[in-house]
Amino acid sequence: MQSRAPDGDPPSLQEVVRRLQAFWREQGCAELTPCDFQIPFAALHPDTFFSLLGREAWRAAYLQPVRRPLDGRRGQHPYRLNRHHQFAVILKPAPQDLQSLYLESLAASGLELRQHEIKWAEWHWEPRSLGVKGEGWHALIDGLGVTRLTYLEQLAECPLEPVGIEISYGIERLLMLIQGVHSAFDIAWQGWGDERGALHRRREEEVSRYLFEIAGGTELRDRLRALDLDAERCVEAGLAEPAYELAVRSLELIDTLEVRGEIAPRERAGFLDRVRELVVAAAGLSLANAAREAGKTGSEREDVSEEPQVPGEAIEEGEATQEGEATQEVSADAEALTTGAEEPAVEASTVDETSPEEATAADRVVEASASEGSDTEASSLGDPESESESESEGATSQRSRRRKTRRPPSRRRKKRE
Repeated sequence: MQSRAPDGDPPSLQEVVRRLQAFWREQGCAELTPCDFQIPFAALHPDTFFSLLGREAWRAAYLQPVRRPLDGRRGQHPYRLNRHHQFAVILKPAPQDLQSLYLESLAASGLELRQHEIKWAEWHWEPRSLGVKGEGWHALIDGLGVTRLTYLEQLAECPLEPVGIEISYGIERLLMLIQGVHSAFDIAWQGWGDERGALHRRREEEVSRYLFEIAGGTELRDRLRALDLDAERCVEAGLAEPAYELAVRSLELIDTLEVRGEIAPRERAGFLDRVRELVVAAAGLSLANAAREAGKTGSEREDVSEEPQVPGEAIEEGEATQEGEATQEVSADAEALTTGAEEPAVEASTVDETSPEEATAADRVVEASASEGSDTEASSLGDPESESESESEGATSQRSRRRKTRRPPSRRRKKRE
């Protein structure tokens, strides 16, 4: 039986969502469309995940359906549901007045703050499957956990700079308080008198029956294995977003296996670790692709910004270079005649007097010829550590070759004397 709402008909669910979107739009948040595949948290939206990895400022707000098989209660619990909705707000960098902004958003949604008791409970969020580290608060309104406010310090094992904020409203729970009802199935979605509550209860009952009675463990494992193989192929091909999507879709299958009692705790931990590996790989690919695109854009800008060289100046520079080279050759021949040195001494003096740009070019030619004969290749994931080590080894080999070819000029001075 539907609970009676207070006089004055409080806003419906759709109206509350519109009010929240309008409030956060004024704070500079973009409105995103919901993610089109199953996710257990609104923060796992692909746009949110990949945007938080970068250093750029970013703000967004959106309504997202989420699925949690472990919260299925056959429609018998007033607010624990397998499928429910979160309104997510992402703020990067984190604002200083986070709690004040949140309370203002509650007032804008239609909640009478003076009529409710609001408490803050500290919490730590570190899901095993995502490589996330965050701390913040649970906002408890009349003892009911309604909203989660989290300072995200790490995502996919990547430190976030600057730190981002995630605010997740439990829409059904917030509407229970605003409309004064005692069950999520009694919420008015469009207006009082609609029958969507009965529809949602029936769906919750049927989905719970599938989770508890129908879902087969063998089939779930086959689908989980197929997702893992596809995600691995995407990682090898350098496709960040498809790999991330396939990894996140695996979470619902893992939870369903646990609901069915088809998975041991140790095996479940192994599956979650595998999901984390794929998520971390997708994040690394995304960062590498972004850095590569930024490098291309920067090089194009440098090419455009270069000033054209005046032909007269180029001719003068060419003549000066030729005169300098002729002077070096005459001085080298004179030195060879006076000291009685053989041709290798002339080569050594030439190397000693060569400009740093010419010496670097010669070293690059030597390195290119050496790298063509090597058998080692970079991995498909592009390990940055291996690249940095090879660069340092190349720089060391350049310095050693220069030490071997150059001779100190003091020896020639002694021969003259």
